[in-house]
Amino acid sequence: MTYPDSRCHIAYRPYRPYRAIPAIRAMRAIRAHSMRASEQLGPLPGQTEANMSTSTSERELLINGDFATGDFTGWEVASEYFHLHRQDRRNVVVATPSPPNLSLGQSGLRASAGEYATSFWHCATDAQGTPIEGETRFFAAVIVIRPDDPEAPGDIRPLIMAATRWTKHATRFTVPSMSTIGFNIQNLAQIIVPVPDRLRNEITNGPIALHSFSIWRMS
Repeated sequence: MTYPDSRCHIAYRPYRPYRAIPAIRAMRAIRAHSMRASEQLGPLPGQTEANMSTSTSERELLINGDFATGDFTGWEVASEYFHLHRQDRRNVVVATPSPPNLSLGQSGLRASAGEYATSFWHCATDAQGTPIEGETRFFAAVIVIRPDDPEAPGDIRPLIMAATRWTKHATRFTVPSMSTIGFNIQNLAQIIVPVPDRLRNEITNGPIALHSFSIWRMS
């Protein structure tokens, strides 16, 4: 299995802001969000694919985003639903369908005001992380922004995404003031938002592989 940079597919879609901040509303927000497949678009305005996908260590927020340690160091994980496998000289995490609120993520990430970006790769696979052609499986990515200022509104930014072939998702978001950020990924055990019948017939439940997570400050 290879990840040819010359043919990588970058999917960009800005997150939709949510004003509610309590964690209990996160799944409600996901259910309310209309599901859509990741669009295959180019880099953000003023960026190249190279500087969009590469972050410096000084600006990186995530710990062990590429699972270089060979384990889930730095991550909060529902271990019965997430497993690491070695594929093509890199570690990939395989997410199996799980009940609500059982996810892989990091919390307590400190961020000052500025523009940020996040990126990662995803694909529909078997239990060992080997791609399966022709499959479409859905998962949720959520970023939670909690400002230090108790008077400032927070954001829960969910996105329902489609995993098919190896695709790179990249998006950017704004942190308006000093905040704590949380980031979570979950494979959806069932479709929790309405989709067209023609699309529902193409959806299957099963593992999704992901790798190379990054959240970094752009400016």
